[in-house]
Amino acid sequence: MTMKKFITILALPLLMLAACEKYTTTVYVNTDAQCCGVSDPMNNIPWLRELGDEAQENVKQGKRQFSTTYMLFTNDTTGENMIVEDGDVWVIIYDCEGEKRHGGSYTIWNNSIKENGIHSAPAHVSPEPCVTCAQFFETHTFIDTIANYSITLK
Repeated sequence: MTMKKFITILALPLLMLAACEKYTTTVYVNTDAQCCGVSDPMNNIPWLRELGDEAQENVKQGKRQFSTTYMLFTNDTTGENMIVEDGDVWVIIYDCEGEKRHGGSYTIWNNSIKENGIHSAPAHVSPEPCVTCAQFFETHTFIDTIANYSITLK
């Protein structure tokens, strides 16, 4: 085998791999959202902006397959805003100051928050299950999606 053939055979698969995009990325930030007394919370609440910047950097670098969504919920009785970080098999629920109030493995199924309420079940993965999340979603109403950062493998 000649050196030219060898290089062609070696280079062809590498070029094919480089030409194929292996994943798609999505970065959505709702700049019209109102949360915790401010507009555009992903940019105007420092601790939330920090979380969003980290999620966006992971998307840009294509580090891993994931989806993280930040959503606004309000307490049905008090009207208090809460921010839910949904990572497919886990949630973290924050108050407006960025304090973690609830969290752990928990799945919000079918993205059916707007139409059918929350359909959830504990997930059987690390971290520990969120035993208080079901009660939270029974007493809080979804208001708006604040942001979504996702990588989807093709």
